[in-house]
Order: sequence, then C-alpha cells, then structure tokens
Amino acid sequence: MINEEIQKLLRRISEKLTENHGDLVKRIILFGSRVEGGAGQYSDYDVLIILSEDVDWRMKDGIIDSIADINIQEDILIDAHFISENELMTIKGKQPYIQNALQTGIVA
Repeated sequence: MINEEIQKLLRRISEKLTENHGDLVKRIILFGSRVEGGAGQYSDYDVLIILSEDVDWRMKDGIIDSIADINIQEDILIDAHFISENELMTIKGKQPYIQNALQTGIVA
C-alpha cells in the first residue's frame, strides 16, 4: 500500500505539471525502489512522465524546471523519465524500465 507521504508528493507533481504544461502531460507514474520497497532514506523518486506529443529537449527542460521546485522544497531528487504516447507503441516503449513502470508503478 502506498503511504500518505508518497500520495501527497504524487499529487503535488501532478498539480504542478498540469498547471504549467496542461494537456501535454497525460500520465505520471512512480516506479522503481520507492514502489518496490527497496528504497533507502536517500533514494530518488523515479517518475515516468507520458506526454501527448513526441518529446523534445524544450519540453524536458520545462518539465524538469517545474519539478525542480518540488525537489528543493522537499529536499528530494525526482528522476524524471519521458516518453510520448506514440513512443509507447515503438521499441522505446518496450524497454524493461518502461514496462516495469507501466505494470507495477503507481499512477498519480
């Protein structure tokens, strides 16, 4: 079961990205050690961000800037991974870490 702290963090990320990027962000999924239970005190938060459009560096930079405020305020590291809805249907979407996020991750 997901704890309140993680639920709150996912809500903050979702609200911040929706506020700053609107419909570009389709889904936000927490995955990795924070979900699997192997996270240490200083483990990062792996987040898969699924976008409505193919990803370019400007989009990534804008989203990373939005997340930076949360990193600083919470004294954590959110490690953002990006993929578009179209790329989910390609070989990129078949990568193990993406499949893991889709199958076992927690959707914000």
